[in-house]
Amino acid sequence: MNGTDPQKQAVLITSFGTTHQKTWENTIGAVESEIRHAFPQTLVTTAYTSPRVRQTLAKQGFTLPGPQEALEMLLRQGFEEVLVQPTFLLCGEEYHTLLTQLRPYTRHLSLRVGLPLLADAEDIRQAASLLSRRYPPQEWVCTLFIGHGTTHPANAVYTTFSGQLQALGRNDCFVTTLEGKSPLGKSFPQIAKQFHTARLVPLLLTAGVHVQEDIAGEGPNSLQSQLQAAGLQVFPHLQGLGEDPDFRAFYVRHLLGAKPLCV
Repeated sequence: MNGTDPQKQAVLITSFGTTHQKTWENTIGAVESEIRHAFPQTLVTTAYTSPRVRQTLAKQGFTLPGPQEALEMLLRQGFEEVLVQPTFLLCGEEYHTLLTQLRPYTRHLSLRVGLPLLADAEDIRQAASLLSRRYPPQEWVCTLFIGHGTTHPANAVYTTFSGQLQALGRNDCFVTTLEGKSPLGKSFPQIAKQFHTARLVPLLLTAGVHVQEDIAGEGPNSLQSQLQAAGLQVFPHLQGLGEDPDFRAFYVRHLLGAKPLCV
């Protein structure tokens, strides 16, 4: 805590957000609970970065602030230092947009920011090791890890993650994304020649719309439908990484190591 008076320090958790209560409880809410446990004497509050999610929740009667509004409220309440922990997976566009939104407040607050889930090579190595143990090899079964994807250079994390799985000897594992550059879209028939069954595992914090529609939906364009069309049996695992306590611990560790935000 760097000697800061706990009464003057707050934690702000920033998430893209979700409109599904059960999804929130199992993932974002679970991350928030872990952070509250790690900072028992510190006010912990939350903000959603997605205006669309905030607007949808407002129509449902739930009001959540954006990051700037949350900082304004903390300033009015007399806080002097704020530790910010994003629940993003990558240091991508949303993360850098958040930093841009936070920087003007360094004139009034001491701000320290934790890194997203997969921020460096060690995070990626640990994530690959954890997921390799969660989904051990099975005969004639492949595992397809599915990230969101982005046009930001941070998309390279997925290639690094794939390389870590290969280093663990997991030639039965593949990595693709819903958006951005997906290396596997035309490879499903080839995969079907090597395996009979595919497990679909989201590399996403929450198992919301993307999982239900884009990964495991009934429509012809979902990954499940494409793999079935290639001749594979498909078993989706509809769980976000936020449901796993080992992955929630990444965020706590990153918040404990939060660095001052430079102007």
